[in-house]
Amino acid sequence: MLMPATDMTAVEQALTQCETLVLYKCAKKMKQLLALLNKHGLADSARLVCYAEQSGRQAIFGDLRDAAESSHGYMATVIVYIGRKKWGTVEAERREKNQPIAPPGVVN
Repeated sequence: MLMPATDMTAVEQALTQCETLVLYKCAKKMKQLLALLNKHGLADSARLVCYAEQSGRQAIFGDLRDAAESSHGYMATVIVYIGRKKWGTVEAERREKNQPIAPPGVVN
């Protein structure tokens, strides 16, 4: 699933709905995002990519705790591996509750 890291409520919801979550525009939300990932036990499964488009400046952080206090580019991207989910389980649960399959603004 791909979405901006601008709404932590939507991000938290997305963490329960996919196997891998790609969050962009993370720079200003790193501390909040790290707290959310810690809450769900996913901090060790996240990677931060910064300045991927700038030769010689690219940075990949394998531990978000090392990056939370630093400054990062506007399009800093976090990739979170959540794990395999049974096919259709999440969608079926959401349909039963009459909830949208993906949070607003999310591409899945």
